[in-house]
Amino acid sequence: MAHHGWQGEQGLPHRGPAQSPGLRCACDQHGRRFVRPRRRTNRSIRPGARSTSHGIPSRSGEPRTRPHGRRTPPCALLVAAHLLAPRPAGVMTSRIKRLVQQLDGEASESYDARAELIWIHSDAILAIVDGLPSLGGFGQLTAIEVFKEVSDFRCGPALVGLLDSDTPAIREWAATALANLEVDGAIELLRRAHRACLQRTPPPDWTEPSGISWALTELGGRSPVLPPCA
Repeated sequence: MAHHGWQGEQGLPHRGPAQSPGLRCACDQHGRRFVRPRRRTNRSIRPGARSTSHGIPSRSGEPRTRPHGRRTPPCALLVAAHLLAPRPAGVMTSRIKRLVQQLDGEASESYDARAELIWIHSDAILAIVDGLPSLGGFGQLTAIEVFKEVSDFRCGPALVGLLDSDTPAIREWAATALANLEVDGAIELLRRAHRACLQRTPPPDWTEPSGISWALTELGGRSPVLPPCA
């Protein structure tokens, strides 16, 4: 039997609406087959049917309007109120403290805690600052990343304290974070950290001296030096 019309999905011919049993194709979500309903014949749509608030005609061609008296179920309002209600301060504080301690955990756990603390934003800063001394090197580096993403001025004193850390990477990351936050009062402290770094004579492949120098440049704390004349 000859088929008329254009080719449908998956190369199957599209037959007339009165003869088509429906198009069978695989369901990507559930992995089983479903039958697409037959195409309906074109119905005449009155001009007034498109001027309704919904703009979609009903099956009979009449304008589709919402029946009077139909309202949102009260249970939906209760669910929305439950989701939007703020959590108690004590519950939120304990949750943030737990996330701060997770910054020192495994890589996946630390990454998840970092992302959630960034989402909490400024409300998490004081808890991170308080818990910073109890974190190890990995946790402090992750906390610096949170400080840089949140960009809260209250991070400044904590970052200045990290300039005296025993870990070179923490000192460097703290210096670059101070530059990103544009903490102008940290210029003299960065100069002192840079002099202390040079006195320790780091290996040539260490990036701490260049990182602190970059922070000083960003804050306008470096002065041009001309080489002595021969």
